[in-house]
Amino acid sequence: MGMAGVVPIILNCYVGHQSIHGIMAMLKPYSVSEMKAVCGGSLAMGCVIFLVLGLGSVAAFGAGVDANILNNLSATGMAPLIGSQLASVMSVIVRGGFLVSLLGSFALLMFPLRTCLIELLWNKQLSAAGSGPAKAAVTAELESKHYTVLTYGILASTVATAVLVPDIWAALSIVGDLASTVQAFVVPALIGLALAAGKHLQGAKGAAALDGSSSSNAGMQKLMSVIVLAMGVTLFGNGILQRVLA
Repeated sequence: MGMAGVVPIILNCYVGHQSIHGIMAMLKPYSVSEMKAVCGGSLAMGCVIFLVLGLGSVAAFGAGVDANILNNLSATGMAPLIGSQLASVMSVIVRGGFLVSLLGSFALLMFPLRTCLIELLWNKQLSAAGSGPAKAAVTAELESKHYTVLTYGILASTVATAVLVPDIWAALSIVGDLASTVQAFVVPALIGLALAAGKHLQGAKGAAALDGSSSSNAGMQKLMSVIVLAMGVTLFGNGILQRVLA
């Protein structure tokens, strides 16, 4: 159960689905191969960073590693390893790097969050606009009109949450259990099932797309989607169970 409780937090480090569309818009010239390379490179880089930090922390602090590694990387925690003076300098550098990371992540998440709020709050107006470029134009207009209120509203709620939640481990665990599992497993699996069934196509074109060799590919995609969906539901259920038992 302990390992199962850690998995969602680790998962949270690799979830960036909400930023995909924004990155696609900035990738010029855009191509599927370039986008795959960007995603693969970012996942590989993240994996290397997390492995180095994790293994290095265990090697340095052993069983004394705190759930919040910043507690170990304080001047007091690093003093026995590198001396008090250097520890004080490194502590400031570590916290400065963490601050830069948070600021970068916050800016990266602001755009999709603001867009989601627009679609939630002005759903009827967007539905009336239809889909495609027309809907995108209305969304951009609403975002421009309410940019200040939405941005500072998100900022205020984020600061309030940071002040009121005393334990970052609990916050990351909740986000990983509930939001990240749905975002990384459940929703992509449901999209995969819809694509395998040809629901994104219309009429005879959809039926034709699933004929012949495409049918076996669709079957494999459906199987993988079911497996991913099962993993997501299991992790989500584990998160609920962890909180009930706690």
